[in-house]
Amino acid sequence: MQSAVQSRVSGFNANEFVNADSQTRYDYTSKHMTPFQARVSALLLIASCVCVLVVACAGTSPIIQNPTPSSCSNFKDPAKLENATVKDGDKRNRDFQVLISQKFDPKRSTPVVFVFHGNGGNIDTSKSFGFQDAINTAGDQGIVVIPQGNQFENFGIGWNQHANGYDMPFFDAMLTYLEQHYCVDKTRIFSTGFSWGADMTNALACARGDQLRGVAPFSGAETDYNPTCSTKKYPAVRFRYGSVLGDKGDGGYTLKEFQDTTLFYRKAHNCSTASDPFPPVPCILYQGCGQPVVECRFVNMGHQGPASDEALDVWEFWKSLI
Repeated sequence: MQSAVQSRVSGFNANEFVNADSQTRYDYTSKHMTPFQARVSALLLIASCVCVLVVACAGTSPIIQNPTPSSCSNFKDPAKLENATVKDGDKRNRDFQVLISQKFDPKRSTPVVFVFHGNGGNIDTSKSFGFQDAINTAGDQGIVVIPQGNQFENFGIGWNQHANGYDMPFFDAMLTYLEQHYCVDKTRIFSTGFSWGADMTNALACARGDQLRGVAPFSGAETDYNPTCSTKKYPAVRFRYGSVLGDKGDGGYTLKEFQDTTLFYRKAHNCSTASDPFPPVPCILYQGCGQPVVECRFVNMGHQGPASDEALDVWEFWKSLI
């Protein structure tokens, strides 16, 4: 396992990317409801329409699904980019960057996306994945948080994935900082990453899953750093990887490692082996899961980070979660 960590790379070749109908958009909740959920949804829709009519007559504003807490009333317009520092589990100063969407109301409860780079990467590497651009393209409000990795043993600049390692408190400290400075929607915290950053995202799903609504690991497949997971509630997942070398994987991880990662999430959510097509092709959505588990395996794709349209696909997937 350690030799595998050593081989991780942070760059990617955009020419290797298989662009398969990446413009297709989707809504998980409308396409994959059980009959019971559909009936409940219909009743809620009728009730909401009645509520809107009553509110309109009363001349007041309708109740929103995620009401903004009163504690957010004191927040003011932030800078669009902020460089911040907190302590990790070893009491060292660690840097991260906060990117604010173009559309932003400081008093509105806002989702947060953590983006982790690969081996040898940095904040600029993570910015190149384009999640801040995806939120702006969608015309939504969001906060993107980009941490800087640290030297981990002799494996390079990356992350300590252990549940009792120094990077879990680093994540906690960043989240606490955000809650102190921004109006954070605690029900919509997301994490993504490439390669070693995807491994860190997988580790967060295991050790901090109760705090995450969704994750999206890209070309990262280590889930064995933590033999047992402390989380009681796993996040929804959209997992993307390539297999340019056939059964040998993408050059950074083996195909079996990727399959084991899919199995990790399927077991966590009690999914069956059956699946349905899920856009874009060739993604699939496993059936019977407690939360959505989407697997995207691209043949002839090497070890590479997300392209901008993939970031938008992930953001739309996260938005569909209820």
